[in-house]
Amino acid sequence: MNILIDPLFENWAQTANGSGVISVVNGILTASASIGDNARVTSSHVCNEGEVYIFSCDARVTNFDGSNPAPGLFIDHPSVPNGRNRVRFDSTYWKNYELKFTVPKNNVKSVSSVVFGAGVITDQSGAAEIRNPMVRLEKTAPMSQSIWARGRFTISSTGALTVSQQSNIVNAQWQSGGGSTDSDLLLTVHGVPADLNITPHPRAFLSTIGPDSYIAKTPINITGGSNGQFNVKILDVAAGAYIKDNPASTTNILVEVVY
Repeated sequence: MNILIDPLFENWAQTANGSGVISVVNGILTASASIGDNARVTSSHVCNEGEVYIFSCDARVTNFDGSNPAPGLFIDHPSVPNGRNRVRFDSTYWKNYELKFTVPKNNVKSVSSVVFGAGVITDQSGAAEIRNPMVRLEKTAPMSQSIWARGRFTISSTGALTVSQQSNIVNAQWQSGGGSTDSDLLLTVHGVPADLNITPHPRAFLSTIGPDSYIAKTPINITGGSNGQFNVKILDVAAGAYIKDNPASTTNILVEVVY
């Protein structure tokens, strides 16, 4: 299955420093740089554990220093960063190149992404022309909900909040309504990128500790941004209303944010 990727390089992020030069004309990327400098383009995509990507393009070397040319393709991931997973262009004639990458088990979708890149990377002088980038997804991960963030919180009858475990939740605050407004657990989730077209959905569960009539309620989704905030409220089914003070007794809440 082909992945939607800009074949003309118009929407790829460009990085050029020092002597690095990048230009795109009629869908052909030209990149050149001296030793220690960079001239490359990248395109980032959300990925899942176990997925296998094949990144390919047509390219030709127009200049290089020595027998080990710098221009090439690379695939970055937090587990294999800094262009270490790459293939170098080795011909002055147009030639098709491919590079394969498997997303590892330590992938965390909320903070990890697979980055496809092309150009000149630091260790040798070089220049190349590149065209027709393509990404194929050779193997897909099982279709199941992924957990973006989670946490376990204990709220005492005095309003004391204890966080027993959390992942990707950067702030938690119990807000008592003081008897006049709805009380809630205000949570801030780290890293909800607005540009990934992903809408995380929070959900919350109460343990058996606490009044039997309590139910935890969350909003439908979290808006995108560098951080996302949402409230967890406690509904007292017996009273038919959200609690407006501290819980009647110690209450445990498990919160998950899924997509």
